[in-house]
Amino acid sequence: MHADPSRGCQVQGLAAVPVPVGASRSRSGVVRAESLVALGSLHRRPPRPVAPAGAGLKAAYARLVVNDEETVLATLAHVLAAADSPAAAVGVDHREVTLVVVVPDPSVLPEEYPVTGIGGRVAVRPVSGALAASWYRQLVAGHAVLAARQAFAACPGIDVGVLVVLRRRPGDEGAEVLLATRLARSRLDRLHWAAVTAWDVVETVGDHTLCAVAGEVRALAPLDLADQPELADLVGVVRF
Repeated sequence: MHADPSRGCQVQGLAAVPVPVGASRSRSGVVRAESLVALGSLHRRPPRPVAPAGAGLKAAYARLVVNDEETVLATLAHVLAAADSPAAAVGVDHREVTLVVVVPDPSVLPEEYPVTGIGGRVAVRPVSGALAASWYRQLVAGHAVLAARQAFAACPGIDVGVLVVLRRRPGDEGAEVLLATRLARSRLDRLHWAAVTAWDVVETVGDHTLCAVAGEVRALAPLDLADQPELADLVGVVRF
């Protein structure tokens, strides 16, 4: 699909073999399952208390800069909760953090949209399948890009974010993965943000991006994790 297999969306079962992303692990090799268990109810999390200022703040910042795992995870838990973000940091590996992001299903998209015609008359048109698919790709990618930027802003020692975007699986309390990608701080810093969309960022800046798009409208579909055991393990404990 793309000349460089580490760029763009590797389409499962269509044009390319998926590139394994691999979830970041903590330095002990364990993804923080306790951060994942509560993902289904992130919107109900109470605000976390602000860390007290004082002599301990300088020491805490020093630990943050060197990516002390406990400090990075605690910092991101506070920052993401304060921003009411549907994301959780679940692992730190040196200068890399793994973020799991929850998105709604396409039912949140409008079924109609207004257009202005000749003479300024406003009409309402139904949303086509292609337009709905495009909007949903932007929604999914936007959540991922925003979570990465929040992590980079809060943790100066983190250079790479591994993003895993999931939603509730229809019919049960489990989760399904829509997108996995790696975003580097240095590449995001070079973007002209007014000229790109979130999906542009994923396709052109994301490394080893894994997603599945189907049909002429390029609708996002859940990933088949049969060949992605790390991703399967990562989302296996999520319950909505």
